[in-house]
Amino acid sequence: GAVMRFINHQSKVFVFLVTTFLLCGYFIIHGLGLGNDKGYLSISKLDTQIILASSELTGLRKHRQWLQHRVSLIAEDEVDQDFLGEIARAQGGLYAVDELVIDFN
Repeated sequence: GAVMRFINHQSKVFVFLVTTFLLCGYFIIHGLGLGNDKGYLSISKLDTQIILASSELTGLRKHRQWLQHRVSLIAEDEVDQDFLGEIARAQGGLYAVDELVIDFN
């Protein structure tokens, strides 16, 4: 009787402690990010990725503005003459007789 109740009680306490330990370990490991790229320890890596992505976004925005400017030079009813000349030189190799060509490539 009494011995079996004591062993039964001790086994319940043991199971409770082991379960609590395993649950705490699980949340600590995943909270720190030891098993994957998410968690407290990966915050600095994520900050670096955010900085790189922001820099890339800034570059892409500048490129888009440049492209929008180039597109604005070609309207449906009017084409900028200087831009047309630039395209003719770059794409077609067309140069005026009095132009000097310096190739930097």
